[in-house]
Amino acid sequence: MCLCLAARGEDEVFFRWNPPDGLVRQERLISHRRAERPDAGGHVDRKETLTEVAYHSQPTGYVYAATQVAYQAARDGTPTFDLRLALFNQVPLQYHLDMVGRLREIDGLAALVVRARSMQPDDPRVPLVVREENYRRERREAWDQRYGRMVGKRGKLGDSWRVSDEYLLPGDRRLVFHITTKLVEKLRCADHDCVRLEFFYHSTPEPRSATWEIPFIPPTQVKESEITGWGERILDPSTMLIYLEREVFVIRFKPGELGPQPVVVEERVECSFSTGGRGER
Repeated sequence: MCLCLAARGEDEVFFRWNPPDGLVRQERLISHRRAERPDAGGHVDRKETLTEVAYHSQPTGYVYAATQVAYQAARDGTPTFDLRLALFNQVPLQYHLDMVGRLREIDGLAALVVRARSMQPDDPRVPLVVREENYRRERREAWDQRYGRMVGKRGKLGDSWRVSDEYLLPGDRRLVFHITTKLVEKLRCADHDCVRLEFFYHSTPEPRSATWEIPFIPPTQVKESEITGWGERILDPSTMLIYLEREVFVIRFKPGELGPQPVVVEERVECSFSTGGRGER
């Protein structure tokens, strides 16, 4: 990892996991995914989830408890059923952290495996890919992207961090991402001293065979594709509480992967937060 320092004299920022004990928040995530085929037009999928998150302190660290409590899905304005959103709905997950805020373990994944297999009992691919270790790896990678890379770091305005991450795909294949995160500015949000981070990433285009969104759509063997993305995150570095996230990513499939024509998938995601929930105490 490379830390590129800005000019001296700026106030230092320390990213520390220290949310108030017992705090309950609601996280609303809305995504719009547009898929374009030159030979067949395109469509827009809209998805919205509401997740209740509770923060707890323990003698050995912290617990981040998250439960998706509601969801909606639509294609071109028509309501649709989304198997993945239905799978995660009302399944509580507990992320156990150490005293610094590093992820140690995730509880609740076994229930996801049981539900996924019961929802698709006749699909022979499900036992091969629906495994607790696969969900654990997926959740850990998502956690590191959102929190894990920044917890415990110090920086100044203008500093940037560059890192290359490898993501495991089914069949022990790997996808390499190059990610840059920049500390852009300080600002006030919800009566807190916050900072804005910008992040950019792209995959290394190279021959590979990947299966996308197993087991929720029929597998497509992808020989080569390219993923680029950018976004911003506003958070309080003294607690690691996020107040706003925006992200755009684009996947470009080359001819021959999904058909004779190139396919472009663009997704825009926005996540907002509010205090309170059913479990507030």
